[in-house]
Amino acid sequence: VSAAVIALILCCAVAFAGGGTYKYEVTETSSVTSADTAFGGKHNNETYKDSVTMSVNSEVTGVFGGGYANGNTSPDVKVGINKDVNITLTQGASILNSSSRQCVVGGGYAYEGGTHGVRGNVNITMSGSNAAVREIVGGGYATNFGSGSTKVTSSDVKGAVKIDISAGKVYPSYGGGNAVGIYGGGYTSMNRSHTAVGSTEINISG
Repeated sequence: VSAAVIALILCCAVAFAGGGTYKYEVTETSSVTSADTAFGGKHNNETYKDSVTMSVNSEVTGVFGGGYANGNTSPDVKVGINKDVNITLTQGASILNSSSRQCVVGGGYAYEGGTHGVRGNVNITMSGSNAAVREIVGGGYATNFGSGSTKVTSSDVKGAVKIDISAGKVYPSYGGGNAVGIYGGGYTSMNRSHTAVGSTEINISG
């Protein structure tokens, strides 16, 4: 297993445990606290949100472009975004929480039998000169409670994932040594969890 993969696991496996609250349909992170995780989409609402445009312009614990499909509380729930997700990390963006919760995820979060889907594209742009993050995951995030779970969990992006970084800094992962994680695809953990994207493109300049 590569150091980069280990770093992603260290980040995301504990990314959203404890501390703060989940905030939904966020358009600017300055509207929530530094202890919160900001979601562009909805929580366990099967009426898909049309599209998401989010400005990350403050300190937060984590960011999801999509919503949260928690199958543990709503079995077989389906949550998603009909069109595109656009996330911009501007001046003041900071996702460097010292307790290791610091991912930027373009897609949605699916848990324990939940299904999340982005039907359009995901665009993540990092342009703020003082923007700072530890991990960028372009696709979705899907996980089950444990390796013995029998539930099928998925978080997909049907369209293209594009990540453009022209300014700011991506720091090594918490507990991950010198590994820096910028991933066009998604993240899964535990049996029967699945994520996929249509295509990926990552551009780093400046």
